[in-house]
Amino acid sequence: MKEYWIKASFRSKYIIRLLISLIIAAILPGLIFNYLELKLDLVPFLGIGFLFMYFTKSLSRQNVRIIMDSMGLKLIYQKNWLKQIHEHQYLWNSIQEYLFQEEQYFTLFRLKLKDGSTLKLSHDRNDSDDFKMFENDFVSQIENLNNSITDANKIKTGKTIYETKLGTISAYLLVIILIALPIIIWLRGIKYNWGTLLMLYSGGIFFIYSVYFNNRKK
Repeated sequence: MKEYWIKASFRSKYIIRLLISLIIAAILPGLIFNYLELKLDLVPFLGIGFLFMYFTKSLSRQNVRIIMDSMGLKLIYQKNWLKQIHEHQYLWNSIQEYLFQEEQYFTLFRLKLKDGSTLKLSHDRNDSDDFKMFENDFVSQIENLNNSITDANKIKTGKTIYETKLGTISAYLLVIILIALPIIIWLRGIKYNWGTLLMLYSGGIFFIYSVYFNNRKK
């Protein structure tokens, strides 16, 4: 039996925190400049936005204790390191497919079960916990299980978004958008925010590279 402590992330709450941080760091100074005609130094606002993201991390996370043994997985969701909220158990023979998908800020762990239900767990890649150890041990355990059962009962590895046709089409569209956007901004003289553009381009480039890298491996 092996035990792991994971900090699971709620993406919706993370996005809300990120939007508030952007409002503080980028949009608020612009509004003050436009409506109050005050010239402000952006550095304090960027610092406040960063501090807001840092000190509100716990609002978008939940502690998860994972126990893995010869029977399957048990996920114990906890309010804190001591108080348990609820738990779920997944037997190996109930799992149809698994997936670990690397994303710009998160790693997605997904299980598809034979009864049609799905488990999804998102992990912030900047967090220090047992997630990477769990991932390595889980993949090794699946490989060992698959070597001892028939092909019909093997647990499959799911496709990431980067390996699908939808991912490829999305990557091509992103390339067009990222090339066309600065041209449109320049030709029309549109006022833009550097922070917003930086986020757009960093996310788009990460996605495009991930699609290219995964297709190159085929």
